[in-house]
Amino acid sequence: MDRNILNKLAHAAVKAPSGDNCQPWRFKFQGDDSLLIEIVPKEAKSFFDYRLRGSLLSLGAVVENIRTQAWIEGFDLDVDYCWSSDDIEHTIRVQLLPGTRTRVSLARIHAMNNRTVNRRPYLPLRVSDRDIDLVLAEPVEGVNTTLIRSRRDIFKWARVVQLADTIRYSHPVIHEELFDKLRFSEEEARNFGTGLEIDRLGAGPIAKPLMSLIKPWSRMERLSRFGMVRILAGQSGFTTVASGALVLLTIGSDDRELWIKAGERMQRIWILAQEHGYCTQPVTVGLYLDQRFQRDGMQAFFPQQESALLALHQKLEQLLAVDQTGTILFRLGKTWRMKDTAVRQAPEHFFSEASINEPEKTARGETI
Repeated sequence: MDRNILNKLAHAAVKAPSGDNCQPWRFKFQGDDSLLIEIVPKEAKSFFDYRLRGSLLSLGAVVENIRTQAWIEGFDLDVDYCWSSDDIEHTIRVQLLPGTRTRVSLARIHAMNNRTVNRRPYLPLRVSDRDIDLVLAEPVEGVNTTLIRSRRDIFKWARVVQLADTIRYSHPVIHEELFDKLRFSEEEARNFGTGLEIDRLGAGPIAKPLMSLIKPWSRMERLSRFGMVRILAGQSGFTTVASGALVLLTIGSDDRELWIKAGERMQRIWILAQEHGYCTQPVTVGLYLDQRFQRDGMQAFFPQQESALLALHQKLEQLLAVDQTGTILFRLGKTWRMKDTAVRQAPEHFFSEASINEPEKTARGETI
């Protein structure tokens, strides 16, 4: 098989989203028809990447990008989960198989290459049934997709988002992680190649002075006494309400392979939304905070946050089916587009030493 095809798969793979644009992947060519993909936990370290579930979603998005590229090259894709049951190794192998009946358009490839997060308020216009059918086409086995379109239900989920951000903005560890990953200039973003560019937060010209103001945790604590946490969390609730629809993905058990499949489904919806003119933004903090709270109790939280955590759990109990695990919630709607995709690390960064001398090893990655 032409090695250029594997290179194309790698190029597509690293355009997948990752939490806070951490790009926690490594790649290795295996033979002439396979690519090994590994999660690097130290790159993905985050309060929200609890038990690497966020990274597994990202790995699923990588697989979906590879599958999309394979289809346009005329191949099927076989995915092999190489890890053991000890939850230590997180490597999968994707292998090209000759012949496919699936055909995708160049428009979908263009959408995959230009897909990005848009955190701006969306027009609160109902998404048409036709567009919903286009965006939610091609389900993934084992992943349940729930469309949230009524204003009443959107308001319920907006309350979840607002409660979650009340916890997020009052947690010093999360605060430190955020500002460690925030890039205050284009030059800084290029130098790091990872993290969140401040101009991509959707807050317009106030983003930089506001984030500079609250960067020191001691100052954020003082401002919180005057309502800063409520203001920031309220803004999150407002942008959630300002959506055409919400999409929730759930799985039937907390299984690693199902989390990866949820990532495949997430990315497929995201690409189709981009292709058909819609913007998207994950608003999943509440799901992850609650899962950590339910598993570990107050171990990672502070006493003053307990009432908000209990309220968050109560609301999620009402919104999620008893036997379902929430994997991601995201906004869907229309607004003015982001000009560019997020900044990336140098291409050679993503390849292991075992394959570093192979030709044309280029890769890119982007945030959720």
